[in-house]
Amino acid sequence: MMHASLSTVIMTIITTNIFLILLTLLLRKPKWLIRAGYKMLAVFAVFAVLRFLFPVELPFTVTKRLPGFLSTMLFVCRYSLFEIGAWEVSLWTLFLTVWGIGAVIGIGRFVVDYWRISYQIVLCGKELTDKQPYKDLLETICRQNKWHNCFRVIEMPGLKAPVLFGILSPRILLPDQVQISETDLYYILKHEIVHHFHHDMLLKMIVRLVSLVYWWDPFCILLNKQADIILEMHVDDVTAIADGVPTAEYMNCLIHMGTEALQKYAGFRNYTVGVLPRKTGALHKRTELMCGGKPGSRAVTNILVAAGALSVYLFSYAYIWEPYGTPGLSLFLETDQAEDTLFIFRAENSYFIEREDGSFDLYYDDTYHMTVDSLEYYDKAIPVYTEETYPY
Repeated sequence: MMHASLSTVIMTIITTNIFLILLTLLLRKPKWLIRAGYKMLAVFAVFAVLRFLFPVELPFTVTKRLPGFLSTMLFVCRYSLFEIGAWEVSLWTLFLTVWGIGAVIGIGRFVVDYWRISYQIVLCGKELTDKQPYKDLLETICRQNKWHNCFRVIEMPGLKAPVLFGILSPRILLPDQVQISETDLYYILKHEIVHHFHHDMLLKMIVRLVSLVYWWDPFCILLNKQADIILEMHVDDVTAIADGVPTAEYMNCLIHMGTEALQKYAGFRNYTVGVLPRKTGALHKRTELMCGGKPGSRAVTNILVAAGALSVYLFSYAYIWEPYGTPGLSLFLETDQAEDTLFIFRAENSYFIEREDGSFDLYYDDTYHMTVDSLEYYDKAIPVYTEETYPY
């Protein structure tokens, strides 16, 4: 049966952050970026999101036992501090409570912001869909690629760069008071149209929701940024390179829109709902990939990267580390309810004496504590004696 626990959540965080760290390293090095390509970067991002979405322990998962000091740390997190009715409050339950409240607030704000921006588009947007050259360019781009033209073009005040908003009813938002040539307009519209038919807005929204659920993890901010860069690289490839058009024209369009819009609206608040870009600082990463040209065969690199990513992903489910403990509590502790005393069993303060019936007497500070049937959940370093070998 699949279930989530403190240990599985910790394993999820560690594994996902490993993917994000590797992803960051690839994006920081131009040579690695060009060599790996955006598709391999996407593999890391997909595995990171999947690991976040499924923090569970599977039926085939093998349980490994943590060393004593790590077990102690986890025990402190799960030890009951006080009770509220039938609810035992620990650091772990407090963390889960704050986590849940933060996730609900974040998702709620996301939904409110989405509807707020939809209202702003209706209130402040200037419809350009049926005007020239927008109408003809939309029809031309969609007809060339055999796509259904379901787009609206709207001019918005205060917008820094062109963006696509909406999944079912896509609207291409253009910044106002920015001079755009027909050539640049063609690339801008095609760029946003490609985003729609590649379902990038849906993917961005999923990543954004994952980051809202795991709001306390700083690497989720990185995940949003990396996903945006990878999807933009993909669209750049389709728009400027796959068609065989001069890459320089497309790059000039990107640079022109980025610099002019930022100069005109540097003081304006950006439209951001997670599906819209927050800044254009990643532009140089995209131009690096396009300027790098087409490298030789990536087959070996792709196989190695994909195999490595898959291995890390599967390994994170194959093994789970749990603290030592008693079968009832899954921790190596017991408490005396009358005296509120905590016992942490270690080799320095505890030992077992094996009985003739196969059970074991547990002693703590040379005082009998209890009898157990199995040593499976206890620290393997705790000595085990018999009546004959015990050093009285």
